[in-house]
Amino acid sequence: MIASLAIAIQSYAFSSTRVVKTLTRRMIDDAARDSLHALLRPSIGAAMLADANVGGLPLNGEPVEILYESRPYIVTAQDIAGLIDIQRTPIAAARLLLPPEDLLDFEKLKAGYDARLPLAVQSVEATRERSSLQLTDLGTGRFLNRDTLSTHYQRLPSNARRRFFRGQQPKLVEVTIRAATKK
Repeated sequence: MIASLAIAIQSYAFSSTRVVKTLTRRMIDDAARDSLHALLRPSIGAAMLADANVGGLPLNGEPVEILYESRPYIVTAQDIAGLIDIQRTPIAAARLLLPPEDLLDFEKLKAGYDARLPLAVQSVEATRERSSLQLTDLGTGRFLNRDTLSTHYQRLPSNARRRFFRGQQPKLVEVTIRAATKK
């Protein structure tokens, strides 16, 4: 009986130690991501002022691996104007950029769009799985920024460059920082 009591006390003590270790690890990871984001601000600002992803961080969603505090992170920066906007981008422009299977998901999502719900939630509900669509609902105009189009889209035919696309200075950039997975 004493042995079982000792085992119960030890398992209780070890489980709380594991929880504390996990919480501490998450807090350290969050602090590192916040620090990395603060350090990247000048590069993002330089990229926003430069022409067409010259120097600095690319603003087209291309992943960049960065080593910070001896740990690898994957950083992506995407100009919001380089993404298809669910409300403002004409369907004809989406047809040029999206493959047929993604275009069907886009049309379903556009038909049932509700501005009160987050776009990510609606995307999962419309496609019934984690969607790979690169969309936004934060766009400010109907034209897409041709210089920072997402790398996830198809290449544009040369005659399509003027109709739906403009070259413009990025105004809003979404930055994602995640720990690199070990290979």
